[in-house]
Amino acid sequence: MPNIPSFINIVPFQRRKTLMITLVMLPAAIALWLFLCCRSNKPGAHVFLVIDRSGSNHDSIDGSIAAAAQIAASMNPATDTVTCFAMDSEVVEIYDQAAPEDAETFRDAVAPVLQKEPARPGTYPARMWVQVAAHVRAERLPCAVCLFWDGDDDGPIQAHASALWAFTDMAGIPSLTGLTVYGIAPRNRAALRALGAPLGGRLHLYSADAIDTAPLLADLESARERAAKGAKN
Repeated sequence: MPNIPSFINIVPFQRRKTLMITLVMLPAAIALWLFLCCRSNKPGAHVFLVIDRSGSNHDSIDGSIAAAAQIAASMNPATDTVTCFAMDSEVVEIYDQAAPEDAETFRDAVAPVLQKEPARPGTYPARMWVQVAAHVRAERLPCAVCLFWDGDDDGPIQAHASALWAFTDMAGIPSLTGLTVYGIAPRNRAALRALGAPLGGRLHLYSADAIDTAPLLADLESARERAAKGAKN
């Protein structure tokens, strides 16, 4: 009796092997598909980053850029927007686009501007508060404001009224999940807390050695979930 060709036995085995691999991978593929669907169905969000590049923050600028890049990279490029401002004696918008694919992309985009020496000495945040408040007022998606700043303010006393108006304006915007300042110096904590009093529990201050970005991101995620539920109802 002639021998049965080996491929007759091998082919069914290979088909069974392929079927087994497919069955094993199918649950994982379904789980990934569901995750992506759920993620894409959540509303977008907008993060506004302000990084102080004045002389008082010069030694901390690299750490500020790295922390801001991590926040930016935590957002979803498909739905979220990141806007970044450089602040010293003036305020300059240096990034305003979809969230980056990774932290390095964001860092490469903003570092060259932030690491430059300021044109003039001093930090004048009043204009920044007004500009950020206008952006937040125009935003309908959940949004958060995050500053990397020691709290120094070299502006004239008359500018305090503009800053207080900006905080009062932002306090009435329900889409704002929080305003967080990282790197606040102890000497400036009380003044900034008084200025930000209209925000109540949405104002968060962290010293340079106690930076925690988790609450900011958690508040944004909670706002997304509330917005998604509201859209379904």
